[in-house]
Amino acid sequence: ESLFQLHIPTKQAYTPKFKQIYTPSIQKFSVVRFGNILGSSGSVIPIFKSQIKRGVPLTITHQEASRYFMTQEEAVSLILQATSLEAVSGRTYVLDMGEAVNVTDLAKNLLILSSKEDIGIEYIGLRPGEKIKEEDIRRDTKPTLCPKIFYKDQDRIDAKKLTRKIQILKSIIERGDENRAREFLFEMVKFVDGILLE
Repeated sequence: ESLFQLHIPTKQAYTPKFKQIYTPSIQKFSVVRFGNILGSSGSVIPIFKSQIKRGVPLTITHQEASRYFMTQEEAVSLILQATSLEAVSGRTYVLDMGEAVNVTDLAKNLLILSSKEDIGIEYIGLRPGEKIKEEDIRRDTKPTLCPKIFYKDQDRIDAKKLTRKIQILKSIIERGDENRAREFLFEMVKFVDGILLE
């Protein structure tokens, strides 16, 4: 019999607990990747609802901003289906998020449904590193037996290069250079993305 474990970490993925879980071993680990969950903590829906309740304009970064969304039920169903697929270390399973949704259209629909069209929308500009259009994570993936689940086998990250970058980031933080630390962190994300996504 094989032992099956399902972990769904979010921001806790790199805490000591998960570092221990994902320490290299004879176990095989696969990742399931997906986008925004409607109504989840930190998603735009609760934020918009709170702003509507307070009677203040709905804040959006950019008029053309678009994101991929799925319901909690869809995400759970597809994640469970993904667990039935072969666990190959380094493999990422990607859920079909459908078509990107324009955030402005989403906000307008919420205002109409709430009969609060007079509140309006305020565009506040993109934050550092934020994109107008969310990346389609299905790019360069291959189909699986499940119609709404795709996969991509990832190249391995050079552990020595990553460790060196982490050491550099640590030294920047220790000398209190907040701006450079932020810039270098974005550079590190690009370094990892260049391996995992290209």
